[in-house]
Formats: sequence, structure tokens, C-alpha cells
Amino acid sequence: MFMKFLTPAKQPEAKALPQKRRYERRTMDQCVAEISGKTFPVVNWSQGGALVFVDDRMFGKEERLEVTLKFHLQDRIVPIQNKAKVLRKGFGRMAVQFDSVNDDSRRAYQQIIDDITTRAFADSQA
Repeated sequence: MFMKFLTPAKQPEAKALPQKRRYERRTMDQCVAEISGKTFPVVNWSQGGALVFVDDRMFGKEERLEVTLKFHLQDRIVPIQNKAKVLRKGFGRMAVQFDSVNDDSRRAYQQIIDDITTRAFADSQA
């Protein structure tokens, strides 16, 4: 009877856990965020938001910002402007959630993902 208290409970596998995010997070892309005229490195991003390296004292929680993500593609830099809200901040990072993404932004994000995926595939074949 006491053995069931001593044996560790089984943890669910990562695949079994439900996905809370609407969009997949991307970490390997060459991307920076421009906020209030300053450029910051991006930890990861998705079509719904981004995690940015910043001095977290510069921005307030729930603050509304204009965020421009700039992606370095093979032959050009592609900027995408977003209105965003600061969700959380701390430890030199700030998470922002983008307002609803319009069709033009959605197409631009998909073009970026397609270009990066194509480039990665081409690099793997070289």
C-alpha cells in the first residue's frame, strides 16, 4: 500500500501535452525587433508575438508598442510592423503579443517562413 506513495508518478509525454500557442515559435531565424527607434535581438517569434532581449526597465507591463520585426532573408531585409502589448518582462527579456494580424502581415510572415525553409533545405543539399 505504501509503495504507491513511494513510486514516482508517470509524467505525460511531451507529445501528449496540449499546445497552448496559436502559432509555432521560431528560434533559428535571423531577426531583430525595432522598438522606439532602438534595435533589439529576438529570442524567438511567431505570428502572434515575440520574445525580445531588452533592458526590461525600459518598458512597462501592458504597455502598447509599435514593434517592427526585421528579417534577414537571402537577398533582402523584410520589415513587418506590428502593434503589440507587453505581456511579461524580466531577466533582460520582454514578451510581446501582437494585435490581430491582417492578411498582408499573414502573407508576409508566410513568405518569410517559406524563404527560410527553402534556404535551409538548399543548404542541407549542398
